[in-house]
Amino acid sequence: MPVERKMFAQLYRTLPDFICPQCQRGRLSRMKGSFKECRPEHLNDYEAQRAGVTYSRYAAIAICSDRKCGEVVIESGSFVDIGDFDEDGRFVEFAPNSFFPAPHMFQIPAKVPDKVRGPLSSAFELYWIDVDAAASKVRTSAEYLLDVLKVARKRKKKSGNGKVFISFADRIKLLKHPNAREDWLDALRLVGNMGTHREIKQEQFFDMLDIYEALLRELYDNSADNASKLSATIKRKHGRR
Repeated sequence: MPVERKMFAQLYRTLPDFICPQCQRGRLSRMKGSFKECRPEHLNDYEAQRAGVTYSRYAAIAICSDRKCGEVVIESGSFVDIGDFDEDGRFVEFAPNSFFPAPHMFQIPAKVPDKVRGPLSSAFELYWIDVDAAASKVRTSAEYLLDVLKVARKRKKKSGNGKVFISFADRIKLLKHPNAREDWLDALRLVGNMGTHREIKQEQFFDMLDIYEALLRELYDNSADNASKLSATIKRKHGRR
């Protein structure tokens, strides 16, 4: 399934109950009494200029609703209290910036090797604080995927002894697998490059994840979604770098 854009919006009126990163079945519910608010002293002067607006930090513990799992997730972030009411009640906006372990932005197929899964899980954690770094981690995961698919990292020098590293773009061309899509991998490479060299947009990162999820399902679940259209759009907009 595509990434749930609203679920991972980064700004919330009410903190959502994310899917458990461990069992992928239960929902993460904040443990009663675990939500703690703390306002840094240095924000008081700033608040004096913004009458009625309170800026605070928060931390909470969330527990998986599936009793057989019972995963514990620690989360933290910031929130602003406007100090006013609307038709839904007091206006508060939450901005989480840390989850451990982080909710998965898509369900990783069970057969995906740990070498590929590890950087992807790190990307889910980094997303909340640095989308560019998260995109780079997805690219790293894709490069490890090529390792798993037996694509060489080095080749012999054209002249002389020794070996040289093969670029990610050229490794993609060497891939020979019936369920691996070169165009999808190249789209991942492009967005990963953007994350390393310049700022990417949240929507571009979501598209990247949609493509990668489809690729992993093609390889390990034998199913896919609209990744072809997304990868074509990315390549058309950004070209080969």
